[in-house]
Amino acid sequence: MTVIAVLSSEEEEVALQRFKKSARDKCRSYLDDLVNCTRHRTFSLVMMCREQNRKVQECVQQYTTESDLDRFREEELLKKREFLKSIGKWPVEELFAKPSAPAASSTGELPTPQRPSQ
Repeated sequence: MTVIAVLSSEEEEVALQRFKKSARDKCRSYLDDLVNCTRHRTFSLVMMCREQNRKVQECVQQYTTESDLDRFREEELLKKREFLKSIGKWPVEELFAKPSAPAASSTGELPTPQRPSQ
């Protein structure tokens, strides 16, 4: 039996936010340089901080490729699966349970099957 786990849209959104934060954390020094450049500037920040902004963009792009995102999703799915295992919900038994046989009556007879109504 193959069990496929997916992230809900809410879990996907949270995972994407963590993914982006991870990339920003890796580029922290470039972000700090950009912030320092923009302090006390208004109109001139576009021209004066262009190089710092370019470095931030290059750094973030380096850590946010599709393959990085796929790898991050896989890690999130593993975390979800481990959590579900730890609370006894993996695999989800009610989805994969086989139908139980009809119970015998106290006389030992099986119940009569009902015809579906049309």
